[in-house]
Amino acid sequence: MENLRNVRWHPEHAVETAISLAWRAAESFSGMTTNPRSQVTDGLLRGQVRHVLVDGLHLTTRSLWECASTLDELRPSWLTDERNLTEISKLVNYKLDEPVYGDAWKVANQLCPAGTTPAMFLVVVHLATNPALPYWGSPITHLDWDDIYPPSRFVKIYKFIARNMHLHDFPGMGKEEGIAYLLDSIPRKAGVSYAEPITHAEPGLDDHPAADQHLVGDLNAVIRSGLYLRHHWSESPSRFIFPSTTSVYVMADGGKDEFDHLSFIHGAAHPPLMQFADGLWSGPLLRDRSAEFLLNAWAHNTLDALIAGSDPEDQSYLPEPARLDQVFERFRQRYLSDSMAIW
Repeated sequence: MENLRNVRWHPEHAVETAISLAWRAAESFSGMTTNPRSQVTDGLLRGQVRHVLVDGLHLTTRSLWECASTLDELRPSWLTDERNLTEISKLVNYKLDEPVYGDAWKVANQLCPAGTTPAMFLVVVHLATNPALPYWGSPITHLDWDDIYPPSRFVKIYKFIARNMHLHDFPGMGKEEGIAYLLDSIPRKAGVSYAEPITHAEPGLDDHPAADQHLVGDLNAVIRSGLYLRHHWSESPSRFIFPSTTSVYVMADGGKDEFDHLSFIHGAAHPPLMQFADGLWSGPLLRDRSAEFLLNAWAHNTLDALIAGSDPEDQSYLPEPARLDQVFERFRQRYLSDSMAIW
């Protein structure tokens, strides 16, 4: 067992394992593709896991989102008067000089010599960060790294748009019909996969089997959030690509159940657990599931520490009352004993 401290995952193997674990968690929700539990699941990945560099600029998924949110600050729907526009423009231009905020915008304009637009950039980031995955729809027998890694998809899509600059001027760019056309035509013609919207009435939002899947419990929360968002962007994609201050409230018009689901997403953006001098505070995501969350956090962080070779005894991320003695021994007995599934 001590050898676990020196394990180093090969990037391709780590991604394959992540896909397999996510699929096993996702299949618990209605409407998801069943995991075949065979070598198909653990051997889906094709192509080398690699960084994306364009003229020395390093793109990451975070940089795409940071840049998109920065450009989104300039949209007229957020601005109340000209003075605000002037001040916000200064701030946005300042942020765009920083690599994490501006490199993706620079790459987009380098790939499109005639220049691109903030509106098209937001559309491309949406497409780039929503690839088709095996558990979302029809069975997939292989995944190429460049087909699922958002920066790779971003570059491929913009190279296609550079050859079809007329797409920037498509009528109704900021409206549903224009967005629907772009979301349909660009992936098809650019040769990139795109996650199909969820169209069935009940996307399994109430299923949450984390209590029986401690090592994938947080994946269930991510998948449930994804189900909710996918269900709604099929009805109004522009609400997600070009959000307005009223969008989030419009989604809650469906009654109490709809509002509860919205509250779940809202809660996911807040600290689920905080420690104060007089005890613990549980955020809206947890309600009465604090113990499960803490167990999941402990299991994941201990496993990560063993794989990375760092100290599994470090429990600074846990509130003091939840910290354990003999961390590695407890982890081994619970997750690595003979009675457990082989990792």
